[in-house]
Amino acid sequence: MKKIKALFVLFLLCQSITAQELSYGPMIGFTGYDVNINGPINGGAGFSGLNFGGFIDYQLNASFGVRGSINYSVVKEDNYGAIVDRTWNNLFEEAKIQLLQFNGLVRFDVNKSYNKGFYLTSGLKLSNALNVKIDGDKNDDFYAKTYLNFMFGLGVMLNKDISFEFIPEINVSNTLDYLSEQNTSKNYGATLNITCNLDPIFRK
Repeated sequence: MKKIKALFVLFLLCQSITAQELSYGPMIGFTGYDVNINGPINGGAGFSGLNFGGFIDYQLNASFGVRGSINYSVVKEDNYGAIVDRTWNNLFEEAKIQLLQFNGLVRFDVNKSYNKGFYLTSGLKLSNALNVKIDGDKNDDFYAKTYLNFMFGLGVMLNKDISFEFIPEINVSNTLDYLSEQNTSKNYGATLNITCNLDPIFRK
């Protein structure tokens, strides 16, 4: 009986939170970055196709909130090689990386009115490589299985439910597994996102 009461109280609490402070929905985006490597290897750039996933945003007060999101992305990197005896030697032309990414962000609304106008956002992105193909062949040895990015950017609410975000990022752990003692990546780039809050639809 006590368990039933506890579950009922938890259900009412979740309903209250959902109605007042929780938003959720789909998100789509695009990522691009420059590949910078400290070491004998050189790289070109990385570009994703259309990223897609979902988010949950919890409002803490009028200015602050936290967001968790998960998205699937396919990134292509190109022009990896090294200069040996003043001669450029290709490692590969193109790598195709399938990623599952988890984002944990803090959000600050500059006008002290949550989900209205401009906001700043910052946090970490954890990327997990699901599958890697280099020049069409499967390769599990060149890239790290997981790596972290630091993100700091801004967003704007286009209306009460749809937002647009521009979030620059830099990796804070090595993306390379191949000769990782000699080559450390420092990739700089940005992600563009569009999010849509579905809570008002399901609350009707």
